[in-house]
Amino acid sequence: MRPSTSTNVALAALLAVLGADAHMIMNTPTPYNLNGAPPLLQTSPLGPDFPFPGQGLSRVVEVSKYAAGGAPIEVKFTGSAMHKGGSCQFSVASGTTPPTDPKAWKVISSVIGGCPGETDGEGNLQTIGQDAEGRPTAKQCDSFSEKECIKTFKIPVPKELASGSYSFAWTWFNTVGNREMYMNMAPIEVSGGASDAAGQTYLDSLPSIFVANIKGSADSACTTSPGVLSFPEPGKVGMVLQSPTAGSSGSCAAAAAAPSFDQDIRAMQDGGAAPAQPSGGSDNSTDDGNDGSAGTAPPTTTDLPSGVYVNPPATPTTLATIVKDPETTAPPAGTPVTVPDAVTGGLQGTKVACATDGSLICIGASQFGICNYGYALPQDLAAGTTCADGKIAKRST
Repeated sequence: MRPSTSTNVALAALLAVLGADAHMIMNTPTPYNLNGAPPLLQTSPLGPDFPFPGQGLSRVVEVSKYAAGGAPIEVKFTGSAMHKGGSCQFSVASGTTPPTDPKAWKVISSVIGGCPGETDGEGNLQTIGQDAEGRPTAKQCDSFSEKECIKTFKIPVPKELASGSYSFAWTWFNTVGNREMYMNMAPIEVSGGASDAAGQTYLDSLPSIFVANIKGSADSACTTSPGVLSFPEPGKVGMVLQSPTAGSSGSCAAAAAAPSFDQDIRAMQDGGAAPAQPSGGSDNSTDDGNDGSAGTAPPTTTDLPSGVYVNPPATPTTLATIVKDPETTAPPAGTPVTVPDAVTGGLQGTKVACATDGSLICIGASQFGICNYGYALPQDLAAGTTCADGKIAKRST
């Protein structure tokens, strides 16, 4: 493409900084490493530089609190490259440390198609602004049935879960584009649940999450094909928003054309009452001050042990409206782009051009970045680490 002389230079630079299409991240419940000190949660898929589970991140920013069998977990997202949606699973793993064994992640809901949204266009959404960390944002849906926007999902908290600490995960397999697997995790606490023994029995009865498309991982021996994916073991709770694509399982285990869920959660997404949970086990849920319907107050946070820092909520930012010029071109690789402060609204002033999307690059002796649509936003290395040859490692002593 040739440069456009009619394009506002500052606006073009802002598009370069934000990235015309950044992939999706979960922002609610608050994921590990969402903000604060680096490394930060990236929009990248799992792979050698972003290992299973959840890019290898586990720094607690905030713990979200829920009641077993009570108000659902409202899951929200940030991003714009939705790749025409896809299929996703929501799972939990017990304890305060995210387990590295995929079998330890137990599915509590599966969504076939339409996750984290639906589009009739080319697959991605228009970037309309940025979050506090400079990640691009797109339109949020006003209703669950709306298209060309990012949906909010309401995921039931099983009444059979034991009280205690868990990691909650969202895993996503995009419909179009490269064959990838995305995974974000958040620390949560469940109260009013079953006994430890009963809760463990319940977890053992659930299917483990589906794993595929992770380059260099021994736990990911298969690759899906483009299209709406149906999971071979979706569990008993979930919904079908789009019909699965024939052959989308690729080299992975074949799945049913479309699963039939004992507890279909589609109705509760529109604000209706949550469907009755499958019978089995005693009801150990507590009265959380509401009638159990969807649309209740958002989860509260819980105090952390002494010595664990919890960031305050990010200061709201005003979203910049962006008009994309199809003729705008990026500068050659390796050329820093300086953006006026008045345009970036607090973004770092320089973003470095790069060649391979999704790759980690070293920026000088003290910074690194993730290549996203031709550019990487510099981030400071954590104390005691060094970056060389596209890898971050502990500094030798």
